Amino acid sequence: EDLKLNPQDFLILMVARFDPVKRHELAIFAMENVIKKYPFAKLIFVGDGPIRQPMEELVKKIKLTGNVKFLGHRENVDAYFKLADITLLTSKTESFPLVLLESSKEKTPVITTDVGGVNDMIPDQSYGFVLEDDTVEDISNAIMTAIELKEQDKLKEMGEKLFTYTSRNFSIQSTADSIYQTYMKFVH
Repeated sequence: EDLKLNPQDFLILMVARFDPVKRHELAIFAMENVIKKYPFAKLIFVGDGPIRQPMEELVKKIKLTGNVKFLGHRENVDAYFKLADITLLTSKTESFPLVLLESSKEKTPVITTDVGGVNDMIPDQSYGFVLEDDTVEDISNAIMTAIELKEQDKLKEMGEKLFTYTSRNFSIQSTADSIYQTYMKFVH
């Protein structure tokens, strides 16, 4: 209600600092394509930074203010992951995108560029979308596929599968076990 959203809206969440390396403009131009077919798609940006104002101006210029919302910095992003249908990451580079782990914790599937070990987190297309090419067209197509999966009642299944996989392979315990196993190789 606070965000003036409707239950039928398809919510795409992007949690990222407004910095050129995050390439928010790719998400904005992708939305321009998506809403031609799915006008109920909404993109929510959570974050702040030096290029926020130019991105807001871009959204106004291409007339997407009804479909793209800028929420600024938020402390409790978990609630937004729960609300979203999908999380989007369009970064040029990342070390290891923790935002995708946060999304998986809430069982929200992801669309991401191929950065920072995401293939370890998303081993195949049944777990999420890893874009081979980070073009506006590829991002648009992935979003539209996610909308179609939701319409077929299959998107939640993808989120569940991602959660199960990341819980098993990226938990504190699995990290500790991995470090221990590496340590034991050197000791023996």
